Amino acid sequence: MPADRRYSIRVRWLSTMFACAAWAQTLDLPKTIQQGRTLRIRGPVGAVAARMGDRTVRLFPQAEGGSFGLMPVPVGQKPGDYAVELLDGPGAAMATATARVVDAHFPKQNVVIERSLAELKPSPGESETTGAFRESVSDVRFWSEPLALPVHGCMTSPFGVQRFLNGKATGDFHGGIDQRSAAGTPIHAVEGGVVKIVREWNLHGRTIGIDHGQVRYCDSSGSQQAYRADRILNATGRVPVVTDLGLEDAGVDFSAIGIPITDRGRTNVPGIWACGDVTGRRMLAHVAMREGIVAVDNMFGRPSRIRYEAMPAVIYTHPEVASAGRTEQELTDAGVAYRKTVVPMGVAGRFLIENEPATGILKLLTGAQYGEILGVHAVGDLSSEFVVVACALIETELPAPQAAEIVFPHPTVAEALREAIRRTGEG
Repeated sequence: MPADRRYSIRVRWLSTMFACAAWAQTLDLPKTIQQGRTLRIRGPVGAVAARMGDRTVRLFPQAEGGSFGLMPVPVGQKPGDYAVELLDGPGAAMATATARVVDAHFPKQNVVIERSLAELKPSPGESETTGAFRESVSDVRFWSEPLALPVHGCMTSPFGVQRFLNGKATGDFHGGIDQRSAAGTPIHAVEGGVVKIVREWNLHGRTIGIDHGQVRYCDSSGSQQAYRADRILNATGRVPVVTDLGLEDAGVDFSAIGIPITDRGRTNVPGIWACGDVTGRRMLAHVAMREGIVAVDNMFGRPSRIRYEAMPAVIYTHPEVASAGRTEQELTDAGVAYRKTVVPMGVAGRFLIENEPATGILKLLTGAQYGEILGVHAVGDLSSEFVVVACALIETELPAPQAAEIVFPHPTVAEALREAIRRTGEG
């Protein structure tokens, strides 16, 4: 064989060997990945994205060289072999490797709910909005490694329980991060790394997103609009802060909705008590005060208990809204038979004089058998001033016929409650 021919073959063989070695280092990823997990993809500096099926994610330059990104594998991904491609800037494939998705064998949890709830349907566009949000992949890196601990007030939970409602699969798999954390704060991810919640939205209101100082909303015509501001006040309620308290080490049961306690303030661990918003029950100042008194009383051997059904709640608007006890829905769900009496707030002369031409109503719920007062709900100014009377009646379990014997001063707005009690007692 001529020398130039042998040289040409040797060059081609060496070129092929170097190309294979370079190819092997181009795309680094696990050979197998479970459903619902995250595929860690490493590539060279020139790789800016990775594609697996119809999902594409960004790859980010690393300080030590090369690029790195996370490819989420949906819980419903069908087991099998999938091609993973590295993409350059123009979107051309630089390298391809195969990842095998294996069945995670998720456990199942059946949730039994009322038929009325099971038959509820999502509002138009709600499922599509939720699905699009879950499928979106950010172009900005909001995660970092190594793994950081959850921030204060954030909960995590094990991944992989398939939800069933009344025996029917929902397609939802519980687990991961508490998405109620504040926008922009880092939280513990399901699969390593740290992520940030960067968007929040309300499917049932007109606000559809809060993103980097910009509020996105729908106007009256249904068109999406945006408004920028230096500060955004977002009042969406409260959640208990139960992290970083050492509860795990002490063996105290808790969850994202609070620390369960008895009506004596006790937790599941003898000698450990809880009161206030951490219980997740009624996050109101006066309720927290009562919980604290009950807990301390029982600590020192003085029997005391809290009746949450007797706790008042007030909305300080105009007109005021005040309530104590249970609602009709709560009584129905609990299977408690009840009677309802509704009177206009105008039956109290003082209310008419001070609130003309305003109106209001008061609803009284009593037990069908014994007439005990179960709930009082009022809409009208000064209702916050007499709702404590309703609390006392509920706390003492005084039946309506006996409560009707109580003399109310005249003229007072509280006479509306007296009139409702009188009508119930005579019924």
